[in-house]
Amino acid sequence: MKNLPVFLGIGILVQVCFPAVIQAQSLTEQRICSQGGRYVVFAQHPLSQGAWGRGGLDGNRPNSPVGDRLNVEIAHEQIFFCNNGRVVDNIGFGPTGRFKYPQEAIRTGREASGGRVDNFVPIDSERYDPDVVKIVLAGGTAVLPNRCEFRTPNDGIYGGVVNNCQGWTSRVREEYWRKMFIGTWIAKGYQCPRGTNHTEQINITVNGNSLVATKINSGGDRCVPSGSRTFFGSIPSNVSKGSSFSVTFVAGYPNNPASSTTPDRLTIIDANTFSSSGEGITFRRVESR
Repeated sequence: MKNLPVFLGIGILVQVCFPAVIQAQSLTEQRICSQGGRYVVFAQHPLSQGAWGRGGLDGNRPNSPVGDRLNVEIAHEQIFFCNNGRVVDNIGFGPTGRFKYPQEAIRTGREASGGRVDNFVPIDSERYDPDVVKIVLAGGTAVLPNRCEFRTPNDGIYGGVVNNCQGWTSRVREEYWRKMFIGTWIAKGYQCPRGTNHTEQINITVNGNSLVATKINSGGDRCVPSGSRTFFGSIPSNVSKGSSFSVTFVAGYPNNPASSTTPDRLTIIDANTFSSSGEGITFRRVESR
């Protein structure tokens, strides 16, 4: 409800309550932004009618594993930025380079040319972090090409050595899994001494392949106090969901903190979670608002 001042004509100012106007989700937003919070969705729709049916709002779609892996499905993929059920931004890739659907197309489900926007379906159930996706998108042509190319106007399959539209979003996701560690994380399971469990906050930076995690709040852990490195390592070039790789954890004692190191492995659980196998620590991203 919003309170608006109203003059009654006799010099008296009173507050009158009007219900706040809340715009309903469009069909496009219902299909894409089905969860609360701030996150990114990768979604597909057919380039030619009949590639797959419109389906319901449950996000299910027929899928060709081979076509999906090789990025030769007759479909276009777009990246959508969701915020509490609304599409607040989007970006895709075509023969002329990057483009976005205007908000009017998101609202009505149709482009000005008549093409459908309300038949996009998420390709998976991941909640990709928007800040990390933006970092990937800012990486330039060293990571992503300038444009894709169609053999015919609507076949959706790239020719020669250039990437098609699916290949572009696929490369964004591939780079996401390498960059996903960037940011602030809540870590549960640090033990100092053994048998205790601390909830701590860490910040991770990624520079090229190098990963460094620093404690922001040690949560009472005196073996590796706040401001100290907690682990570091090198990220492989081909990581994805379920991948694990070696890192080095910093260890110590209350009377001799951050004085030694121990090997461990990190495993990616999902787009916002990873864990350490030896230390038994789970790391979950602190989502920005």
